[in-house]
Amino acid sequence: MEKLALVHHKRRFGSGSMKTVTLCAISAAFAACSTSLLCVLLLKDRSNNTVFGGCTQLMLEELNQKLDQPLVQFQHSVNGMNSLRSHLAEERHLDDARNAFPADKVRDAQISNQASQGLDFAIIGWPKTGTSFLMSLFAKHPEITMPEKEFCELPAVPDNLTRFIQETHDKVSLAKSTRQKTGIKCPTIIKDAYQIESLMKLSSDTRLIVGVRHPVLWFERVKEVYDKNFPKSDIIPALHLNSQTHWKSCSVAFAKFDLFLKQLAKVSLTMDDTFEMGKTSHNPFWAKRVAVNPYKVFIYASEQLSDADTSRQDQFREDLEDYLGLDSPFLNFNEVGKVNSNKLIYPECIDICDPQYDKIRQTLLQIGKKSSKWIIRKFIKSKDVYVSNEEHFIKSVNSWGRDPCEVRNEDVRNVVSSYKGETERKVLVV
Repeated sequence: MEKLALVHHKRRFGSGSMKTVTLCAISAAFAACSTSLLCVLLLKDRSNNTVFGGCTQLMLEELNQKLDQPLVQFQHSVNGMNSLRSHLAEERHLDDARNAFPADKVRDAQISNQASQGLDFAIIGWPKTGTSFLMSLFAKHPEITMPEKEFCELPAVPDNLTRFIQETHDKVSLAKSTRQKTGIKCPTIIKDAYQIESLMKLSSDTRLIVGVRHPVLWFERVKEVYDKNFPKSDIIPALHLNSQTHWKSCSVAFAKFDLFLKQLAKVSLTMDDTFEMGKTSHNPFWAKRVAVNPYKVFIYASEQLSDADTSRQDQFREDLEDYLGLDSPFLNFNEVGKVNSNKLIYPECIDICDPQYDKIRQTLLQIGKKSSKWIIRKFIKSKDVYVSNEEHFIKSVNSWGRDPCEVRNEDVRNVVSSYKGETERKVLVV
């Protein structure tokens, strides 16, 4: 019997039982099944009873209708907060949390009795899309409290973050009336829908921030960063990091931005969508599942953070301020300085434009073209998704189907041509 690739779709109905809808993409036709059987519907209730039945196109359409409808009301779970004191003895990750949220960073802020019992915002992806820059920018804002480093403890121990936020809130002074926005940065949350569900245990209105980048340039940058930070004996060559192989979150598969964004359940999914998500689920690292959630998403292209157009950059900052509900403005991006973006060349760095990477680059271009089409045509059309300077964003994402190495070569030719022209002019002058 052929294996079924599973794609899980979860939704909480009020405070009642959790029903899990599991769509199974059929990898081959089964003789015992009719051709109308498209997937398997799995329902689990609180008593752990399991019922199997046929899932047809009609059922998929019904699921899509639910995905298209926003959660009018979301039952905020406060179990973590109610059990706050009873779990204080669990110190496994609490020290990391204390270091991440130093009390002196929020000493002058007032947190009301109804202060967030969770997270106001989370920078959830992708690595090397300017997430460290945003963390640095946010850390300088008077209304924001967040770790000075990545905090990715959500999947296993969401209560640790919850209890630390509460303890921090209890310690701050009442000298100012400014309410602090609390957030974290963990650029790998986007790959795992279980982490989104962990966020839902903390807050019903966490604002998500997602950065994307040209897949070819993203792959080159991620591989470069990981290569220079790990022993050479542990490094897997870039040529081997295909859709079946990954190393430190670096893989061609992780560049399939559309597949991971589909997990956020902001738009309806087609049978092709669910089938493709199912094909990747045989590998737990890349397993895809849909986590229906009430969150808003602010998506940006990494180029927008270094936009030379002053007017567009001002608009981007204002839109981000409005999205996070801030009263004070962000610093000018040019005054913050780039983070983790040095120009040093390490022996381990790869030049993605080198001929030996032609094949992997072509794969990334195909992935980019497909992802950009879905993001532009579907994802940003959702009323839960926010985009600043949409025209500029679309132009940037549309470029994912073009080889950036052609642009590099063109730039080099222009520089050489300019140099030759200048040299010739100097010769004529002499």
